[in-house]
Amino acid sequence: MKRFLITCCAMLLGLASTKAEEAIMVDLSKAELKPANGASTDLLKFDDGKISYYVNGSAILKIQVPADGEYTITLGASCDKAMKKGALITLKADKDTLKENLEIPEESQKDYKVTAKLKKGDVSLSVIYTNDEYKENEYDRNFYLHSVKVEKAK
Repeated sequence: MKRFLITCCAMLLGLASTKAEEAIMVDLSKAELKPANGASTDLLKFDDGKISYYVNGSAILKIQVPADGEYTITLGASCDKAMKKGALITLKADKDTLKENLEIPEESQKDYKVTAKLKKGDVSLSVIYTNDEYKENEYDRNFYLHSVKVEKAK
């Protein structure tokens, strides 16, 4: 009973919210995948719960933004380095570039955050891999997108 009264008082004073903002977890398996320069679709694919970019290209992810505002887009990503350099990606919302040349330097999965203003409604997020490097038996830079989460910025 005491906890109930404290919660009610906090709500009346505006210290608590009755509804938490829900994060949008993007289903990567539904991405539209577009390898660059006519490369084989086997080189940009969804497998093992992630999108594997073995060539430059883009994954287009459809989301439903609940309201106009500032959002944090969290990308769970990793790479295979080549020539001591990690992957570079560009993030777009529809035609607007949100972040260009975002470096993904880690070979283990890590979260990378981008804050952006988004408009209510259907939005196409594009995650574009831009610096593929390959030399047979020497090096092969690849990019892996493990997750995408979109939530209201705090």
